[in-house]
Amino acid sequence: MTTNQRRQILRFIAAAAALALAPAAPAQDYPHRQTVRIVVPFTPGSSSDTVTRLMADELRKLMGASFIVENRPGAGGMVGTAAVARSPADGYTLLLTSQSTHGLAPWMFKNVSYDAVNDFAHIAKWVEAPFLLAVRPALPGKDLREFVAHARANPGKLSYGYGTSSARLAASMLNLMAGSETLGVPYKSQPPALTDLVAGRIDYIIVDVLAGSPYVASGQLRAVAVTSKTRFENMPQLPTVAESGYPEYEYATWLGAAAPAGTPRAVVDRLSEAMREILVKPELRRRLVTLGMNVVPTSAAEHQAFVQVELEKWGKRIRAMGIQPE
Repeated sequence: MTTNQRRQILRFIAAAAALALAPAAPAQDYPHRQTVRIVVPFTPGSSSDTVTRLMADELRKLMGASFIVENRPGAGGMVGTAAVARSPADGYTLLLTSQSTHGLAPWMFKNVSYDAVNDFAHIAKWVEAPFLLAVRPALPGKDLREFVAHARANPGKLSYGYGTSSARLAASMLNLMAGSETLGVPYKSQPPALTDLVAGRIDYIIVDVLAGSPYVASGQLRAVAVTSKTRFENMPQLPTVAESGYPEYEYATWLGAAAPAGTPRAVVDRLSEAMREILVKPELRRRLVTLGMNVVPTSAAEHQAFVQVELEKWGKRIRAMGIQPE
């Protein structure tokens, strides 16, 4: 072997070693593969699903890669959430997060197989949203006061459906403040609960504005109150729960995004920057408002801290209300 050949072999070995030790593609090159999955742990047609599909489409346009939505419902969002916690931490599996899955479920269910804070790299908060309280039209009571009076006169006889921990807690809070007793019926998500309500199998629901308003507009359901502090701008005639006799009542949920813990920081920051850029677009903001959402984009660090505070806050409140994990 000549000296020149030995030098070429050594250069080849050195180049191979450098390639093996090279860092992953920088954040500006992410995503350098074709498809990023965003797992929605609720059924198609839910407000969570609709918002995620809007975000996926905008991410595709901005980042030049395919972002697809995969629905994995079950156990109030915990099935899909746990699946993402166990997924590769490479930035190609993301999760639609919510108050239900990351603020409430760890306190309301016994067998939660994920840590809401430490099993995820939280990317950004997207929106906050109030709920509607809607009843089947045949139920007595044209407003919340009359509905509560009917519920109190018939303890344990009225039932409500819930597809998320947030909706269940919103109903529990109202029962506690109103001194009423109604039966909660769990569903995989909100759409099947709405279907049963329209069919008369349950009596009322506390539901996202987006999911519930079409049924109200068609006359299939009657809205009696909104859970936010102020009236919802697209339904200004609808009073708040606070206006209807319960001034301390206020409830709104939130949606955001996360990746499995261990996802490279540069990738998390790249996604967070992209999501915040998308959420300040006037057209998208207007679309989200029409869907019943208030846009509240945050950085990754802000959202990680928010989830920690949210988890601790609701733990204290749930214990104070005496709600036992199921």
